[in-house]
Amino acid sequence: SNVTYEELVQIEYEFDDVELEIIRQQTALNAPLYAKRQAVTSRIPNFWPLVFEQGPSDIGQMIQPTDSEIFAECLTGFSVSRFELPGGSPRSVAIRFEFDASKNKWFADEVLEKKFWFRRARDGWTGLVSEPLKVQWREGMDITDGLTDAAVGLWEARKELLAAQKGGPAAAPPPGAVQALPQFKALADKLDNSDEGARSIFAFFGFIKKGEKVQEEKPAGEEPEEDEVDADICPVADELAMTFADDMWPNAIKYFTAAQEMDMDNMSHDFEGTDEDVDDDEDDEDEQIDIRSLVKGKEKGSDSPPAKRRK
Repeated sequence: SNVTYEELVQIEYEFDDVELEIIRQQTALNAPLYAKRQAVTSRIPNFWPLVFEQGPSDIGQMIQPTDSEIFAECLTGFSVSRFELPGGSPRSVAIRFEFDASKNKWFADEVLEKKFWFRRARDGWTGLVSEPLKVQWREGMDITDGLTDAAVGLWEARKELLAAQKGGPAAAPPPGAVQALPQFKALADKLDNSDEGARSIFAFFGFIKKGEKVQEEKPAGEEPEEDEVDADICPVADELAMTFADDMWPNAIKYFTAAQEMDMDNMSHDFEGTDEDVDDDEDDEDEQIDIRSLVKGKEKGSDSPPAKRRK
């Protein structure tokens, strides 16, 4: 064949360039619509908690009962921005959560915003890199059991290690140096004693991803090396970030509407169901707490236990 591998690769690069331009144009065109949506949905009580309840399954399966309670009680806003535009990568995203501090008994932050930088490594790897975000947990209320604090502690210790090397921003710790840090062992021990499937979605804020930057844009810190991979408290956070950005954020009204329709279906079921059906539901121990029911209970001032989350 007269076709070379390099020709095929070049075509793929051109497709990628077109995709990036589409994201740039779409972001600019959607901006006034998102502002209009925000103006309307800000007048709807519990809009974002209900979006999270009915949202993508990848996100829903990460939400634990206490997460549901926090969202129902305190979540007032959510947004996604492509913060490196117009000059940087349109694939870099910032995921922003806003909370009502007056109702938040878990942490003091009114805003938690986690940034993900899209980067390409010298070895060809591409993906999202990030730094762990400090959550100001109130005393005794850390629902991650210290995982986010431990991730931040390791990150800070690694930065001190790099500073002591005086090797510049592109330097990497000597092999095994990070694993030798007491902060690495402290985090590894916590991970060993933690069930990943039962981990709070707030572990998302402690995510770090490996990858060596070769672009000019640089986040405030450096990405971890290979020896830190096993110390990630939320390995799928980069995938969650893209689900937030590409699915839940643009389709928020659709998910909110689906939650309202679910309410109507449940109301019909309440009239048609039997006591035996209710008993069967109460016996299902594998289901999670339903954010929608928590919200409805809050609105009515009910002391009754919340319904359970759909599968």
